Amino acid sequence: MFIYTIRRLNLFLITLLILTLIGYSILRLDPASLWTSQPFWTGWIAYLQTLVTGHLGLNQQGLPIWHEVAAVFPATLELCFFAFALSLLIGIPLGTLAGVKRGHFVDTAISSITLVGYSIPLFWLAMLLIMLFSLELGWLPVSGRYSLLYEIDQQTGVALIDVLLSDKPYRAEA
Repeated sequence: MFIYTIRRLNLFLITLLILTLIGYSILRLDPASLWTSQPFWTGWIAYLQTLVTGHLGLNQQGLPIWHEVAAVFPATLELCFFAFALSLLIGIPLGTLAGVKRGHFVDTAISSITLVGYSIPLFWLAMLLIMLFSLELGWLPVSGRYSLLYEIDQQTGVALIDVLLSDKPYRAEA
């Protein structure tokens, strides 16, 4: 198990280096880029150093990009947590059911639905799900984390915690 973990970690590091090399190569295509003034490999090493130290650069207003990333990071964590929980709540029972009923109609149906789910482009599926859950059912807002009807003060950045900490009358709807 230890050898397998080391091999996977090595594969991860090699993949990460290749991705940074591709990203650096794309940045060098811009004539106004800071990286075009240096030789390729020297610039790539400097690029790696800036990534490792967390200096992601400046936006068009001259502010560090890290501040923009930190502003949306709680929403990203919230989305990842709920997606992971939903996948566990749906995937484990369906996988167990397909394993128990191996070769039956239930197994074939679950496998077929899974194959269709893997085959659908995610951007298209996302638009269909937005239309279903926001426009048809009205369960979720069309865009953003809150409906525009609610005035929720952002205190922590995590929507559920912000709603629970709010003293507004719709707090009980959370």
